Amino acid sequence: MKLTAPTKIVFIISVCLLIVGIIANYVPSFPDVLNNNAVLVTFAGGALLSLGVLLKGF
Repeated sequence: MKLTAPTKIVFIISVCLLIVGIIANYVPSFPDVLNNNAVLVTFAGGALLSLGVLLKGF
């Protein structure tokens, strides 16, 4: 299996999702929509970053 670097836009989006998910998990005054789904947002960011590394040109 050959790993490649993700594109810049995929990397930026995934890091933003990871940061928002982590902040929403620990800050109780964060908007309720993100606060209730913080684990899913964090998972989506990690999954997007993993796909960017595993798939060429993604």
